[in-house]
Amino acid sequence: MAIVAYFHRANWIAPQGTAIFVCAVLVPACALAQAQQEKTSEKKSSAESSAQIELLETHVRFEANGDSRKEVHTRAHINNELGVREFGRLTFDYNRGFEQIEIPFLRITHAGGGTADILPSATTDEPNPAVVNAPAYQNVRRKAVRILGLQPGDTLEYRVATVVTHQPLAPDFWLTHSFARDASVSQEIYELDLPASRPIEIRINPAAPPTSTEKSGEGESARVVYRWQRRLAKEQEAAPEASAKKSENEAPDLALSTFGMWVSLSIKLAEKLTPGAVPLEKVANFEGTLKELEKPDLTPEIKAQAEALTKSVKTSREKLEAIYDFVSQKIATVDLPLGSTGFMARPAGKILSSGYATPEDKFVLFAALSSALKFTARAALTGYCDAKGLPQPSVFNHLLVSVSDGKIRFLLDPSLEVAPFGMISPASKQCSFVLARESFVMDSTGHEWQPLSPRLPFPASQHVNVDASIAGDGKFTAKIRYRLRGDNELLLRLAFHRTPKEKWKD
Repeated sequence: MAIVAYFHRANWIAPQGTAIFVCAVLVPACALAQAQQEKTSEKKSSAESSAQIELLETHVRFEANGDSRKEVHTRAHINNELGVREFGRLTFDYNRGFEQIEIPFLRITHAGGGTADILPSATTDEPNPAVVNAPAYQNVRRKAVRILGLQPGDTLEYRVATVVTHQPLAPDFWLTHSFARDASVSQEIYELDLPASRPIEIRINPAAPPTSTEKSGEGESARVVYRWQRRLAKEQEAAPEASAKKSENEAPDLALSTFGMWVSLSIKLAEKLTPGAVPLEKVANFEGTLKELEKPDLTPEIKAQAEALTKSVKTSREKLEAIYDFVSQKIATVDLPLGSTGFMARPAGKILSSGYATPEDKFVLFAALSSALKFTARAALTGYCDAKGLPQPSVFNHLLVSVSDGKIRFLLDPSLEVAPFGMISPASKQCSFVLARESFVMDSTGHEWQPLSPRLPFPASQHVNVDASIAGDGKFTAKIRYRLRGDNELLLRLAFHRTPKEKWKD
C-alpha cells in the first residue's frame, strides 16, 4: 500500500493555527524498520574504531586581562576508510572578532614509509555556513583543511592554536574540560597555566587529580600551572568500572570561572544584550544608574514599527502577540550556537532593517519593540539548572524571552520561527537563568534562577478521524486525519519547517 501524506501549509505556519496531517497506518512499521536498520548500522560501525588517538596534548594559558592561548597537539593512527573520511577534512569554528586560529604543523606519516606535509594552500577560511547570507555576522567563520593522500594505516599529526584577545566578556574567563575515557585515546596530556593574581574558582574531580602543580613568580607575574598525564590503558586496568561510569557523568573533570557569582554573570550578559549600555560599575551616580536601567534607547524607526504592529489590537496580550509574530516569522533566524558572537548584540534598528538575527539579536529586537509599548522583556537562558555549579555562560544552549502582559508571564521562543505564542520546546530543562541588569539592587542572590513551568496558552487537544472504505473487489482503503494542539504540534511544526516542501511527502 502506498503511503501518502498531505499537509495544509496555511494552517501549518499560522501562529495560532492547528497543525493538520493525514497519514497511512503503515507509518509506525516503517519507522520501526528504519530504527532497527540504524541500530544495526551503529553496532557495525562501533565494532572497529575508525582511528586511534595515540596522543592528545593540550596546553591552555590565561592572562589576567582575559586573553588566552590554547594549543592542541594530536597524533592519530588511521585504522580504516571511515577514519580517512573523518580525518580527511579538519574544521575549526571561531569568531575572528576576538579569536585567531593557527595551524603551524600538519603532517602525514605513511604506513609504507615517508612523510608529507600539508601545504597552506589546502586551508580555507570562510564564513560559517549559517551566516553566508547574513553579512552582519561574517566574523563567525570556519577554517578547514583538506587532508589529501590519507590512507588506512597512515598517521596524521597536527597542531592547532586558538588565540583569544579582547573577548567581549573580558577580563572574566572560564573553562571546562573532561578527560578522554574511551579506548580511542591512548594518552592524554593536559596543562593549565593560570595567573595567580586573579581570584579564580577552580574545581577538579577528585577521581582525576593533577599529576603535578607548580607555582612560579611573584606579585602580578605569579603563575600556577596544573599538569595531567593520563594513559587510558593503565586507568582501565586499575578501575574499569569507574572509567565506564565517568563517561556517563555530565560533570566535567575540570572547571574554572572568574565570575564569582551567578548574579554577576546575569548582570554582565544583560549588559551585552543591551546595545549602547554602560557597565553599571562605571556609572558615577545613582541617577545615572537609573537611566542605564531604563535602556534600551528607542529610535523613531522602532517606535513606528511597534505602533504599526499593534494599531489594530487593544489588549496587552494581543500587542505582545503581534510583536512576537513579527519577530518570530518576519525576521529570519540565523541559526548559530548561543554565544557564537560573544553575546555582542546589534542595535535594534539595524536588526530591523536587515531582516535577520541570531537568537540573541531576536531578543534585542523584541525587547526594544516591547519597550516602546511600556513592556519589559528579559532574556532567559536554558539548558543548565545547577545553581551550585560554577557560573559560566558556556553551560547554556538556548535563549528564551520572558515577558508579562501585566497578568501572566509568558516564555517565548521567536528563534524557532514556527512556535505559537507562549509555547517553548519540551526539550528545555526545568529552569531558566534570567538576565537582568537591576539584579544588583535586589536583596539577595539566587533570583536569577527561575523554575521553568511552561503552560500552553491554549487547551491541548487531539482529534482523530478515520475515513475507510472497502471496494467491491475487497480492497480496503483507509486514511487517518489527525488534528492536534500541544507539545507534539510544535515538534511537527519544526520538522516540516526544516524540511523543503518538495520533500514533505517523503
